[in-house]
Amino acid sequence: MVSIVQSVGRKLRRYPILYRVVCMTQGSVRRPYRTRQYLRSARGFTGLQIGAGNHELDGWFKTDLEPDLKAVYLDATKRFPFADDTFDYIVAEHIIEHISYEDGLKMLRECHRVLKKKGVVRIATPNIDLTHRLMHLPLAPELERYVAWSHEMAGSADPAYSAIHVINRLHHAWGHQFLYDADTLVASFRRCGFVETIDCAPNKSTHAALADIDRHALTIGEESNELESLIIEATK
Repeated sequence: MVSIVQSVGRKLRRYPILYRVVCMTQGSVRRPYRTRQYLRSARGFTGLQIGAGNHELDGWFKTDLEPDLKAVYLDATKRFPFADDTFDYIVAEHIIEHISYEDGLKMLRECHRVLKKKGVVRIATPNIDLTHRLMHLPLAPELERYVAWSHEMAGSADPAYSAIHVINRLHHAWGHQFLYDADTLVASFRRCGFVETIDCAPNKSTHAALADIDRHALTIGEESNELESLIIEATK
């Protein structure tokens, strides 16, 4: 059955609008039952994973804009379909840059609403400070490797391609809409009611539930992820 569903899903991807409607419908239909089931069976903590994609975290409630069979539909720019004070933790890894700044504030307000008191949200997103570092020559060796990796990943073999092309990719490729620096992201958290923030390195956290859960490095490599990622945890 799963293989048949996956085969149909691959065919539907040829028609993006229809595919999005199907994903939204099937994910929404399953969501009330899956939510009740998850909250009844949760042991130790409740965690909401926003924009999970192919990365499943054990013990977390998996959601996505295009959910697979293990996830339910969630549009992070809309009101979350959960009651106030539902989750202990929320994680959204490389999601907030895909929506506008205004929608990012909506998402953070909803995170604040559905978190329990003292609950924590962990946001990982590309750091706009990397673009500033790429503007200043000569580049450090790790930045040279990052530029070479970016061109290879994008299929850009032309030697005339430079760090400027990488900067433009960071701003405009992959559906990116808004890149944050630490001050702007922290200020956004404060505007949405969070009382405490802390910078984190990939896979590091003072909260056991939030340690070793970052998955972006699996896609772009550990060094590139270290260079790119701004990670901040905020407490309600």
